[in-house]
Amino acid sequence: MPFENVMDSLKHHHVLNSNLSARIFLISYPIHYVKAGRYKLNKNMSNIELFRKLKYGFEDPIKLTISTATFIDEIAFKIEQKCGIKADSFLNFLNMNKTKANYNFTFDQRLCNIYPMTYDISWNSDLITLFDKIHKGKLDFWTAERKQKAQKMNMTENEVYILASMIQKEYSKKEERVKLLVC
Repeated sequence: MPFENVMDSLKHHHVLNSNLSARIFLISYPIHYVKAGRYKLNKNMSNIELFRKLKYGFEDPIKLTISTATFIDEIAFKIEQKCGIKADSFLNFLNMNKTKANYNFTFDQRLCNIYPMTYDISWNSDLITLFDKIHKGKLDFWTAERKQKAQKMNMTENEVYILASMIQKEYSKKEERVKLLVC
């Protein structure tokens, strides 16, 4: 986005501490373009801090929280609301043979590859960057100890995921879920 548009918005919303210091800074360090993104501003921020953040594209992450879902469309819609990536684009990405091969899952296993957790992402992340973070969440979850526990129960990672999600959906009270898991 051209910096003139950003500057007009900053002035309109009275964000700048001092127009004089802003002009002096911009003469010494001109900004021509601001990368699209999410920039969190606070009242104690100096003009220099603000302009450096915009000039160098120091975005603040968006927290994408994915909780349990029954259908992959639910997650796709949540991603569209939070990140601006169209739900159809996300679903098409998951259905591509290249994606399934790169992340080692089948069409029926799509939902098992998106673990309920909070992901820090950039506002303008592309599909590959977003799914890399989601995939990393799954890989981080499956520690050697958890893999061993699943193996002892003669279950795959996906079977454990499905069982856990069924328990989550069926038993609303945490105490009930714990009792069931102990059995």
